[in-house]
Amino acid sequence: MAVNHPKEHKAICNAARFVDEQYQQWFPQVHASHVDALKKVKPEWIIPGSVFTSGIVNYNNPLQYHFDAGNFAKVCSAMVGFRHKTDGGYLACPEIDTAFEIGDRSLILFDGQSLLHGVTPIHRKANDSFRYTIVYYSLKQMWNCEGVSGEIDALRARRSAIEAKAASTQKAATRGTR
Repeated sequence: MAVNHPKEHKAICNAARFVDEQYQQWFPQVHASHVDALKKVKPEWIIPGSVFTSGIVNYNNPLQYHFDAGNFAKVCSAMVGFRHKTDGGYLACPEIDTAFEIGDRSLILFDGQSLLHGVTPIHRKANDSFRYTIVYYSLKQMWNCEGVSGEIDALRARRSAIEAKAASTQKAATRGTR
């Protein structure tokens, strides 16, 4: 997104700052714990001005029940909602027998790793209907990442090894057909 839609990417990253402010205001102890957990993650993998390492944009996307198993434990994920002429699309949490309506320009903070959740079907009422959500979260495996240049070097080395193996296999196959 940063490459193909830089203006939108910048807006989503800027919104993460506002979300982080709300998180800190409403759940200060959990936020402090989140900040602590991120001390193991290199700064370039954290959305600037926030405690989130990652985000996803969902468009009219119902989701099966799941746990966000890859996230840091005991911290919040944040869901920002935008909707127009739709019904449904609730954030459903069966273990607590609750479904949260995701209103237009809404924000919900929740522990997506420990709370089973999904999104109910979305019913469009017009051609221009939509339900977008931006979900911010922090992946625990990000603490294993090198800096950006280190990750690029590692990817290049893996790619070279794959290409060398493929060339070796192809050369052996060619010898066998002569």
